[in-house]
Amino acid sequence: MSIDYSAIATSALTALRDAGQTVLRRSYAVASYDPSTGTAAPTYTDTSRTGAIFSFGAGKTTERGNLIEADDKRIILDAVGGGLTMRDKLIVGGVEYSIVSFDEVSPAGTPVIYDVHARN
Repeated sequence: MSIDYSAIATSALTALRDAGQTVLRRSYAVASYDPSTGTAAPTYTDTSRTGAIFSFGAGKTTERGNLIEADDKRIILDAVGGGLTMRDKLIVGGVEYSIVSFDEVSPAGTPVIYDVHARN
């Protein structure tokens, strides 16, 4: 029996669109150094994604080996807009979050969702 994981990814995106909200993924590029000013201005690209944001459960102290701080969030993000990097930022409701860690849920190599531990 063959399972179509791309259909599962589509179902996950539909569920996130129904219950989630827009999440802006800000992907930073390596900045080029300007010797005349002595600075390196970062450049970035924003991509609109869909996700759901949650608080971590009471009593939970770690996530993937990282300590959870009081305002940390768990963001379930669609897999349609491509992969994440640790340099990316996620912006939800005007609040910018750094990625502490993330898991790509990808059975049989097909990304379905990203489970992100985020901190502002």
